[in-house]
Amino acid sequence: MATEESKKRMMRRWWKRTSEALDASPAFQHAMRALRRRWRRHPFCNASPRFLREWCARWGREFGGRPYTKAYRCTKRLGTRYCWNWRVQGTTRCHRHQQEVPA
Repeated sequence: MATEESKKRMMRRWWKRTSEALDASPAFQHAMRALRRRWRRHPFCNASPRFLREWCARWGREFGGRPYTKAYRCTKRLGTRYCWNWRVQGTTRCHRHQQEVPA
């Protein structure tokens, strides 16, 4: 009977040999190249819709663009329309139209 340590060692060696054989396989290398090429073109193809929605909102806040709901828009009126900038956290106005807080 082999000891537990011996079994673990044999399993590690088997796994190493198997993974090296797989990595050396031309079919596997071709598949991995195709996968990396596809990921370069479409980096978020495996992401969930919720993850993408959150990242798009975050990038919109950081890099500009319109807020997707009225709850995130600045409430400052500019003539007949509202300002479309993102609100500063915890306020109703954007960074351009901050109100002075009465003391």
